[in-house]
Amino acid sequence: MISKDIIKKRIFTVLKLNYKLYIMKKLYFLLFSILLSSFSFAQDVAVNGDFESWTGGILDTWTSESGTTITEETTTVAQGSSAANFEVTTGTQGNTDFRQAITVTAGNTYDVSVQVYHMDTESQARLYAGDYRGYSDETLTGQWQTISYQYIPGTSGSVEFGLRFYDVAGFDGSSTIIIDDFQVVETAAPSSCFNLSLGSDNFELVNVTTNSDGDVWEFSSGEYSMNGYCGSGCSEAVNQWLIFGPLDLTGVSDLAMTFNSTEGFDGTDLLVQYTNSYSGCPDSTTWTTAATISDDGAQNIDLSAASGTTVFVGIQYEDSDGTYSGWDLSNVILDATTCPTLGTRPTSDCGTCDITLGSESYSCATNTDGDDNDNVTIMIPYTGVEGTITSVTTTSGGTVAGDDPSTVTDGTIEITGLMEGDAWDLTINGGDCDGTTISGTVPSDQCDPVYLVINEILADPDATNGDANGDSTVETSQDEFVEIYNTDASSIDISGYILADGNSDRHVFPASTVIPAGGFIVVFGGGTPTGFSVLTQTASTGALGLNNGGDSVILKDDVGTVLITESYGSEGGNNQSLGREPDFSGAFVQHSTITNADPYFSPGAENVGSSLSVVKNDIEGFAIYPNPVNNGEFMMNSLSNMERSVQIYDLLGKQVYAKNVLPNETVKVMNLNSGVYILKVIEEGKTASRKLVIQ
Repeated sequence: MISKDIIKKRIFTVLKLNYKLYIMKKLYFLLFSILLSSFSFAQDVAVNGDFESWTGGILDTWTSESGTTITEETTTVAQGSSAANFEVTTGTQGNTDFRQAITVTAGNTYDVSVQVYHMDTESQARLYAGDYRGYSDETLTGQWQTISYQYIPGTSGSVEFGLRFYDVAGFDGSSTIIIDDFQVVETAAPSSCFNLSLGSDNFELVNVTTNSDGDVWEFSSGEYSMNGYCGSGCSEAVNQWLIFGPLDLTGVSDLAMTFNSTEGFDGTDLLVQYTNSYSGCPDSTTWTTAATISDDGAQNIDLSAASGTTVFVGIQYEDSDGTYSGWDLSNVILDATTCPTLGTRPTSDCGTCDITLGSESYSCATNTDGDDNDNVTIMIPYTGVEGTITSVTTTSGGTVAGDDPSTVTDGTIEITGLMEGDAWDLTINGGDCDGTTISGTVPSDQCDPVYLVINEILADPDATNGDANGDSTVETSQDEFVEIYNTDASSIDISGYILADGNSDRHVFPASTVIPAGGFIVVFGGGTPTGFSVLTQTASTGALGLNNGGDSVILKDDVGTVLITESYGSEGGNNQSLGREPDFSGAFVQHSTITNADPYFSPGAENVGSSLSVVKNDIEGFAIYPNPVNNGEFMMNSLSNMERSVQIYDLLGKQVYAKNVLPNETVKVMNLNSGVYILKVIEEGKTASRKLVIQ
């Protein structure tokens, strides 16, 4: 028989155990309540993403374009009792969009996913979450597959989510894809020590090396973006950094960085690195690599190995092989159980010279025929300004002048006191630009006279009478022309020369293009130039592109040096050409205003009209020989052979010779320089004019 004491003891033990269980349940409930208050539950914010709601056979909530036929599917479903059956009926992908707008919160995470079932291999589904994302695999027929993306917006607002359908090889006008369980699961942004996207502290964007495009990290609306692509075939070095610190990690053992990465194209990895000894420039700092980022997605970088009181974290974009990726980083969070302390942030200085020197050009004091006989000023343009420059020097014997790149932004440095044929150099001294040098040699014939003249320009051919190229068809683009005249006593080879307008190069003169002394060449926009006794060509690019309302006509030599620039305004748009009056030296005027001239144009011939042009020949049987003049004298003849008044003008209209000449008298011109002149002869009140070429 059990004693009363034993019974009491057992009852006490049971009561004590029940009390402990009661206390434990209270503690568990309290702990659960604490955890519940510390975390945000994820929720699916897509409406009717399970495709269970249909009204009259029409899918509720979603919007779609006309390139698909959507019906309720009740046989092949991934969950629930209904799915959406899409029949893709067009190859025009923009007509297949299937979307709904959802209000998103900056920094929150949206896990987007959808179940896809391919009935054939003739089309694909592509996920859309604020932009176009991943594709389904159309080769996986007869089975469910999932496509997904994690979207973290940089700004709050309305964003579209959905699908777009694409035809693939073999598409015959109809392809079927079943869609089910479209989810957009929202999770609130985590707490953080430093939110580098949406907080008050951001990465410092540091340029170490950039390409000719000037591509650097950019920050906008919570997103960091970088793309080093600088054109087809480009393989220029790019080295760009994101820098954050210094951080005092005393007592911090679990530092981590998270962010969402999106990569466009493929070829450039990102390096996440840290250091406890930042030099002030990433490129001269020793770093430890924590992670290499090669793909899209949510990144979680373990930085727990970092320690010290001045720790910097960096993300490096570096490439030089031409396979440049475009990266976008959003929702960048730096976190730890015990948050580090951020110290005073320095400004990085990589000692980059902020001056870029351009290509030199020359200014000639004189223009004398022959080599090495003209004074030249060398002009070197630059962009930027660099206050650390102490001096700019040359060892060529010239004198440095022009703008001071230590104080003047975007200027021109000059070297004066040199001649054609002289070698020259320029060196920038001091600071970040110390030792920057440029050099060259002045071409020996740099300042020789330019004997080529743009004599006539047709930008606006008349719609009825505008057949300037003579091919019996008025085509206003093809009938545009530029007329060039050689005023020299010798022929000029212009092979490789370039004719341009104010927008671009329009014509490259082919090999063996030679303009004879006192001769023309006419370049038409196109067509088939017909009936010309002078050189004619058509624009090698297919058009001259001369603007009726104003443009520039530019002639460059075979190395791209600009020889002539002629500009015009709205006067070029009056259904006629602009021609010089007098020819070769006068101002450009509308062709119809030139005395005795054709009202529209005169390609390949003098514009005709000034007393210095070849106006008329009233002297019967008039002749001049030799012409060109090669021994300093010439003679004239006519049927009447009477005393004559002889006047000679240069192409600027200046009279350089005047004398009454007897019949059979030799005209001596050995004191005139070689070149082209206008000869005017008056005999018995009658006049004759000729071009006179003196060699």
